[in-house]
Amino acid sequence: MPNREFYFSKNTKIAVILPVIDFVVITVLLAVSAWVYDDTWSDQYAISGFSASFLFIFLGNYFGLFNQYLKPPLRGARVKLISCWFLAFMLTLFLAFLRKNTASHSRVILTMWFASSTFMLYFIDYIWHYLIKKMQRYGRNKIKVAIAGMNSFAFDLTKQIKDDGYSQGVVINGVYDDRTIERLPEVPFEELKLLGSFDDMVEDAADGKLDVLFVTLPFKAEKRILEILKKLANTTVSVYIVPDSFVFEMIQGDLSSYGKIPLIEIFETPFKGINTFIKRVEDIVVTLALMPILVPALSVVAVLVKATSKGPIIFSQKRYGINGDVIKIWKFRSMTVCEDGGDIQQAKVDDKRFTPIGKFIRKTSLDELPQFINVLQGRMSVVGPRPHAVAHNEEYRGLIAGYMMRHKVKPGITGLAQVNGYRGETENISKMKRRVDCDVQYIREWSIVLDLEIILRTVLVVIVGKNAH
Repeated sequence: MPNREFYFSKNTKIAVILPVIDFVVITVLLAVSAWVYDDTWSDQYAISGFSASFLFIFLGNYFGLFNQYLKPPLRGARVKLISCWFLAFMLTLFLAFLRKNTASHSRVILTMWFASSTFMLYFIDYIWHYLIKKMQRYGRNKIKVAIAGMNSFAFDLTKQIKDDGYSQGVVINGVYDDRTIERLPEVPFEELKLLGSFDDMVEDAADGKLDVLFVTLPFKAEKRILEILKKLANTTVSVYIVPDSFVFEMIQGDLSSYGKIPLIEIFETPFKGINTFIKRVEDIVVTLALMPILVPALSVVAVLVKATSKGPIIFSQKRYGINGDVIKIWKFRSMTVCEDGGDIQQAKVDDKRFTPIGKFIRKTSLDELPQFINVLQGRMSVVGPRPHAVAHNEEYRGLIAGYMMRHKVKPGITGLAQVNGYRGETENISKMKRRVDCDVQYIREWSIVLDLEIILRTVLVVIVGKNAH
């Protein structure tokens, strides 16, 4: 089974309402768009409307938009919502193309439909979460959570729940442990009051006092864990085991199986089988779709670089690609030097090596545009971990655990680290560590929707221009 993002939820009918509303809205808005434009409603429009609605519900369900109905309207969730609708819309047009019915669809109506549906889906999501928040304020849809085992993992889990904006409506009842208060560690959170022994926990679960239970006992207590799970099997509580430090730090991939034998993929790439093809098609489609913008931009930047300083317009640098193979990437020259050796100095905010136009094209990431050539060559992807200079790779691979994990996939022009603020100079090891953590997270959680989200967020990051120099 795949490694999916955890979310708090309850088995209530309320989770069905939102996808039904979205389904109706998408279909009706196509009819409204045709009516406004005074076009004749046809069977082809009806097929497209229902197809887009079904695809959006399918994608939304797959990526957890509707199951996570307790989540507040965070920006990342909204981007995922719009990404699912965009993908459903494009797939609908593709299906119409296969049916040879694109000529029967007015471009004006399709544009009106996409724009109005985007606005309404966003608006409905906003109202939906507002109502959920109101319900929670009056005690409805609360989720009662408890923890088995008073230890550092229980503390970390509690902090995550308290800090996570996604956990609104969650009430931490406390902790169960067979030890007495005198033997327990000092508790940093008032929510972690001792509720009783593990036997009391099973009784409370059977009485319906708990919705979710996290077992934080170390894996060396396997016998005790199995005893608890056996007793909890006769209750309706949802049970999750929090892996101890060794397992937690080692797991980087998905759960899988070899025949009947369960396996945990510790270090693996998500681009196997059909995913390799999907990722390659995505890279080509995105690059070709950007060509009307890329060609003039490449031409203008090339002229500016040549007119403002001596030296080559484009230079290449050796970087590590997929599986650690050395590749050459292309960049517009933004400095008076073209370093590509064993000792490369990272660019700084007020670096004297910048050409007159160099600081601007680095701040706006225009210097990276020639790397779309690398994408078409198959050496890079549009989205992936940013490639570091070979010299920097050799420096950091011995300092950061799991550093080379980022080379299980092709390097990208943009990535999760860049849209999360980890662009530009990494003047200390902790900043590089956070960048690598984002890269590993991307590898674990890759999906087409995640790539679309990163591309959209990249546009915003480039406009703001933070941390780029």
